[in-house]
Amino acid sequence: MLELAPETRGLFKLNVKMPFKFGNRSMEIDLFANSVQIALEVDGYYHFQDQTAWRRDRRKDLVLQMQNILVLRFLAEDVVSRLSEIFSSVKQALQHQRNKH
Repeated sequence: MLELAPETRGLFKLNVKMPFKFGNRSMEIDLFANSVQIALEVDGYYHFQDQTAWRRDRRKDLVLQMQNILVLRFLAEDVVSRLSEIFSSVKQALQHQRNKH
């Protein structure tokens, strides 16, 4: 959907390796828009299976925020059932980031 909409076409790249580490390897973001510094993370059920995975995601968010990257997290199941709501949130984040600059 991001590639179909004019306002987001070409902005987000899939599985982007960042130029900084998270733990002992390069951080990877599910979808990243470099020009507006927005990271989209899609969390499947395994992200909530144990507290360690949940805590890891929170640490990842902090590292990204310290790099001035806005992080939006969505449930994988919502990508299907609530796609318009997610897209609305992404557009709102884009507007916010563009207004900052």
